[in-house]
Amino acid sequence: MVLSGYLLKIPYGIVWYFLKATGRLDELALYCANVEDYLVIENVIPHLRLKPIIIAKNKATQRELRRIGVDSKIWPAYPEKIIMARHALHKFPLCAIFKIGMRHGPYHFKKFIKKERYNSFNVFLFTSNDEVATARQKGISNAENGGYPKLDSFKKPEIKDRAAKLEREYNDGKIKLLFSATYDRSGISAIEQWYSRLDKLTDRYHIFVTLHPLMSPHYREYLLNVRNILLIEPKELMEYMLLCDILISDTSSIIGEFCSLDKPIITFKVEGRGRFDEKTADMIRKISIQIDDFTQLESVIDDYMKDSTIRQPERAQFNVVMFDDLQASHGQRAAKIINRML
Repeated sequence: MVLSGYLLKIPYGIVWYFLKATGRLDELALYCANVEDYLVIENVIPHLRLKPIIIAKNKATQRELRRIGVDSKIWPAYPEKIIMARHALHKFPLCAIFKIGMRHGPYHFKKFIKKERYNSFNVFLFTSNDEVATARQKGISNAENGGYPKLDSFKKPEIKDRAAKLEREYNDGKIKLLFSATYDRSGISAIEQWYSRLDKLTDRYHIFVTLHPLMSPHYREYLLNVRNILLIEPKELMEYMLLCDILISDTSSIIGEFCSLDKPIITFKVEGRGRFDEKTADMIRKISIQIDDFTQLESVIDDYMKDSTIRQPERAQFNVVMFDDLQASHGQRAAKIINRML
């Protein structure tokens, strides 16, 4: 637990135990530091035996959630059980609260943090049997396979309908490219390779961009002023992944989501530093065509458009590693475990 958790423990505990004694604790809550947290877990909620209240980190997050039609209340909140897709246990610093953790993205695209951070949860849901096995090898004793519920959104009728509408809008024959990048301060981002060069591609391609929520603001500000590219908001991302022909990325975990669609992926080579996981680096090399710099990009796009089956066997192999079964309901899988705890 971080220092703020220890500082909060006594005042938070006084309120929590008073509410418990008076029967006023929330039975189940979902904590969201940003809207992406909600999108990771939203497909679990319909399958839960108890409907969770949504707790927003602050007013800004509450506004983000309201924009996508989700009501929430602002932390502090006092639940009996909490679900979260991040390590924010300092917000709920009591052992008496039952804590359920979930992956913020698909699989581990970064090295595992300390096992104690995971073991502080009562149960932590990973995205596949392979990842559970890796977690247990690292001493994470509470690991279970909860799948990756966000994948269920690709099958939702409303998402598929919006993607079909986009197909009709962008039906001029141009190839549709989705650019993504992990945040620049991670040391494993390739955003510098392409963000200022996209205007050179807009005559030939439709260009869509999604940025990590921790990306330095000046990248977003720059891209908002580039003609004929579109920045995608988190709630829209699933339909734009269905729309786009090719993903261009670096080490971002969106690679896993796009791989599940069995579509071509191009990645910029980056130096493995910090939390970059070598096992995942090897996977990225195998499921994508890697390039050294922007000048190689169009040639690789042409190769894929001639033969979209390039890297297809590798994509199929690693979809099993990351997700086990793409046809299953991952929301139901996670909810079955959580319901057992309720």
